[in-house]
Amino acid sequence: METIKKNKWLSILIAVLVIANIATLSTFWILNRKSPENLRAAGRHEASLFIINELNLNKDQQLIYKQLIAEHQSEMHDLRRKIRPLKNHFFSSIKDTVLTESAIIKMAAAIGEKEKEIQLATFNHFRELRKICTPEQKIKFDKIINQVMRMVAPPGGRGEGPPPPQHGNGPMPPPPPGQEGMPPPPPPGDFEDMPPPPPGQ
Repeated sequence: METIKKNKWLSILIAVLVIANIATLSTFWILNRKSPENLRAAGRHEASLFIINELNLNKDQQLIYKQLIAEHQSEMHDLRRKIRPLKNHFFSSIKDTVLTESAIIKMAAAIGEKEKEIQLATFNHFRELRKICTPEQKIKFDKIINQVMRMVAPPGGRGEGPPPPQHGNGPMPPPPPGQEGMPPPPPPGDFEDMPPPPPGQ
C-alpha cells in the first residue's frame, strides 16, 4: 500500500515537471518568434514577395533581383560591421566628463558618414531594381516604393541608438510614427539579410 502511494506521488511530480517544461519552452518560443530581429527578417521577406507579385516580375527579372539582393546584403553587412563599433564607442563616451565638444562632433560625424553610405546603398539598390522594370512596371514601382520601405522598417521605426528609457527612469518615448501628428518614419537604411525571392515565381 505504501509503495502504491509513493508511485502515485512520483507520477504526479513527473507530470507537473513535464507541464512546467512545456510551458517554459512555449514561452521561450513565442518570445523568440516576436524578437525585433525576427520581425525585421519577416518584414524583408514579405517585402521581397510583395515586390515580385506587385510588379509581376518574370523569371529573368527575378534572377536579376536575386543577384541585386545578394550584392546589397554583402554591402550592407560590411557597412553595419563598420558602424557598430563607432556607435558603441560614441555612447560609451557619455561617462567621459572631460570629452570636448569637438571630439563629440567628430565621433558623430564619423557615424553620420556611415549612415549616409547606408542610405545611398539602399537608394542605389532600388534604382537598379527599377532599371530592369518595363515601362508599365516602373509606374507601379513608383507607386509602391514607399510602402515597401515601411514594410522593411525596424520595429517601431527605431534605429540602432541607445535603448529608450524604462518607465519611471526617464521621460516617456514619443508615440509611434503616424500617431498624434508624428511624421511617418524615414526610409530604413538596409535590406540586410533579406531572403532572396523564391525561384520560379
